[in-house]
Amino acid sequence: MIEFSCFKRKLFSEITEIPIFFQQKHLPSLDGLRAFSVFYVIAFHWYLGWAHDAEKDIYLPDMVQSALQEGILGVHFFFILSGFLITSLLLKEKIVHQAISFKNFYFRRAFRILPIAILYLLVVIVLNVIFDKDVKANNIIFPLFFAENLDINYHYYTAHYWSLAVEEQFYLFFPFMITLKILNYYRVALILLIIAPAVHYIFTHHCPGNPFLRHVLHFVNIILNRGLLSILIGTFLSIVLFKFKFTIQINKYLYSILQILVLYLVLFFHKRHWIGNVNILLSDIFIAIFLFSLLVNKDSLFYKLLNTSLFKWVGVLSYSLYIWQEPFCAFQPWKDSFPYGGSMLSNLPILMLVAFLSYNYFEKPFLKLKERFK
Repeated sequence: MIEFSCFKRKLFSEITEIPIFFQQKHLPSLDGLRAFSVFYVIAFHWYLGWAHDAEKDIYLPDMVQSALQEGILGVHFFFILSGFLITSLLLKEKIVHQAISFKNFYFRRAFRILPIAILYLLVVIVLNVIFDKDVKANNIIFPLFFAENLDINYHYYTAHYWSLAVEEQFYLFFPFMITLKILNYYRVALILLIIAPAVHYIFTHHCPGNPFLRHVLHFVNIILNRGLLSILIGTFLSIVLFKFKFTIQINKYLYSILQILVLYLVLFFHKRHWIGNVNILLSDIFIAIFLFSLLVNKDSLFYKLLNTSLFKWVGVLSYSLYIWQEPFCAFQPWKDSFPYGGSMLSNLPILMLVAFLSYNYFEKPFLKLKERFK
């Protein structure tokens, strides 16, 4: 039986108090879901290298290959998590202080994102000097200024910065959006949700012949349809949980089966190719539903798995793993220079070690500085 005690506050009323759920210091399952997401991305990039290397003869079941081919879903999980968390933090700040400090917000983002992002780019430059991997200036400059999603001449070692670019571009205007009255926020979000599929359809089927207009439409399509809506859906989930109280009681095994069904629908819709990228929008909505299911019920098997010590530990390292992963997953620069240089069995443990050292001995001092701007 499912009981919903919601609609205690109207959908369009302003948010004026912090629910008990958000008064927890750490929300459960989020670190575990980060761990799942980053390993999905790592598996996808390993699969790219395996598929590219004709010498490797590794059998993978069709179902596994089909799932690995959609590895970008791991990034979409990150987008929705990010939108959910940032919105939750800003709403709490707005309620407590009756305002949002934009200075503090951008300092927090800078201390979390920039140090390791810059360090990795410096390491790529060194690797390029040693192994001559044809890394160009634009392959460093675009990621450095969080514009990698706009670069058409990307390089494998820095291509994953496209997702950082999407998030940082979103955060240029999102804190200002959240200061709006809730009804105005809904209006802006609805406009984006309507415009994005329309732009994708026009760009795909009726792209103008004029080069300037074509480039402008291409730019707008990238901005709207490569992650922005995913983050926006995460913000909606946060608002829903702020405004309504949910109580769900159901057999844990049946609940776990329903969660598996939701994950299947995430993959099912993501593999479609529908007009206006509507299928991606539906896939992201089901990701948000899966996250919702983890937050409102603690009895499912997925909840217990994602809240194990191992998953939580990997989740803490997830950003470090995401930044450092590329040279270790495929096209390793040292592949032909050392025995087993291209083996995942040797590269994955080294990646874990690099991420651990990076987080504990390089990032933590900056995270302590970040705490000053809470």
